[in-house]
Amino acid sequence: RESARHILIDALALQGRRAEALRVYDTYRRLLAEELGVAPSVHLRTRHEELLAEDDLPAQPTVHHTVHPSMTEPVPGRARTGVRRRASSFVGREDLLDQIERRVDDARLITLLGPGGVGKTRLALEAAQRVEARFPDGVVFCDLTAAGPARVVTIVAAALGIESRTGQDEFDRIAEVLRHDRCLLVFVNCEHVIDEAASLAEGIVGHTERVVVIATSRIRLAAEGEHLCVVTPLASQADD
Repeated sequence: RESARHILIDALALQGRRAEALRVYDTYRRLLAEELGVAPSVHLRTRHEELLAEDDLPAQPTVHHTVHPSMTEPVPGRARTGVRRRASSFVGREDLLDQIERRVDDARLITLLGPGGVGKTRLALEAAQRVEARFPDGVVFCDLTAAGPARVVTIVAAALGIESRTGQDEFDRIAEVLRHDRCLLVFVNCEHVIDEAASLAEGIVGHTERVVVIATSRIRLAAEGEHLCVVTPLASQADD
C-alpha cells in the first residue's frame, strides 16, 4: 500500500504539515524493515530526501533518512541510488562546494562543521550531487538524527541495504561489503552520537579501499584523517 502513503505524504506536505509527512514516511519505513526486511521504493525515498532538504530546515527529531537499494535489488553495495537533482538553485556556497569537490579526490573523511540550521545538510547533498559520477558504486545518505548510540551502525547498515548475519558483527559485515567499493557515504546530524559516528566513519575508512565519508556535525568528529570544512552563516542568516 505504498502508493496510498505516497499520496498522504504529498498531501500533508502541500498543506505545510512537513513534520507529519516525515513521520508518515518514518513509520512506514520502520514497518517494512521490521515486517519484511526491505526498504521503501526509490520514488518514495527520493520524495523523503526532498522533504528533508526543503528550505534548508533541520531534519525533524523523530525521523532518520536512509537511501536504500530498491526492493528488487538483491545485492547490497551495488546500483545504489544517486542524488536527486533539485529544481531550486543553490547559491552562496560555491567556494565551499569547490573546496569539498577538491578534497574528495584526496581525503576520505570530510566533516562539514557548523551551527544548527546553517544549511549543512543541503550543502552535503549539493556536494554529493556534484561528485556522484566519481562513485560508480553509488551515494548513500544516512540521517542520524534519531539514532541512539547503539543504533548508529544498524542505521548505516540498513541504509546500505546490508542484512545482518548470525554470528557476524554489524560493522564487520559493513566492512566486508564495502571493502572494494568506490562509494560515497553521507552522514548527517552526527553531533548527538559523535563518538559512535566518529568511530564508525574512521573504521569504514580504515577497513575499505575507496569509500569516502562526508559527515555533517555541530562539533568535529576528531577522527583520524578528518578534514574539516567550516560552514558559517550566510550574510542574510547572520542578519536575522
